[in-house]
Amino acid sequence: MDSRILGERLQVRFDWVGDRYAHCVLVHCGDRSVVVLKSAEGTSQQNWPPSPPLQQLSFLDLPDNRRAALLVGMAGQSHWSLSVTSGPDELVFETACRVNQRPERLCSEYCEMVARQRQDANSAGFRLFDGQSELTVSLLHPGGSSQLITSGGRTTIACCTGASGRPGTGGTDTDGPTPDRPATMRWDFRIRLTGAD
Repeated sequence: MDSRILGERLQVRFDWVGDRYAHCVLVHCGDRSVVVLKSAEGTSQQNWPPSPPLQQLSFLDLPDNRRAALLVGMAGQSHWSLSVTSGPDELVFETACRVNQRPERLCSEYCEMVARQRQDANSAGFRLFDGQSELTVSLLHPGGSSQLITSGGRTTIACCTGASGRPGTGGTDTDGPTPDRPATMRWDFRIRLTGAD
């Protein structure tokens, strides 16, 4: 398995699994580390997997001493991209999908490896093993088209769910993307670590 890591105390690790890069979010505290979130991956038969199907990965050093991971991939007729920027105790995920049909769903879904302590409409918090640190997942643009959904040991950042291609709706939409009128749909979120070093 090929692993690539971005970040220091708060990290995202990319592992090649099957035909795509899966990723997990880890926190290091002293000589211990814990995986907090792990991407829920789909299969090569799914056009709309639970997380972006990412097949290529590169890293970029940014001028302000930050680093970014850039990933692209595809499934069906849609193309996904993800950039993850690492800062001090923060990871910013910017995700997009170019579609030419109404998506069944577009999201980044994570298995919760640590019990969730709190959630609201825009964030979910996880208390870590040291009892003082907290990892928070939050929407980068609250009030926008994305939504944060927590249920059954999963945290999902969704751009759209249901047949309409709109967040949280299940009806039909005659104005959705078409082969003649493709659309780029985005969902962005931040993972931040607070508390003791």
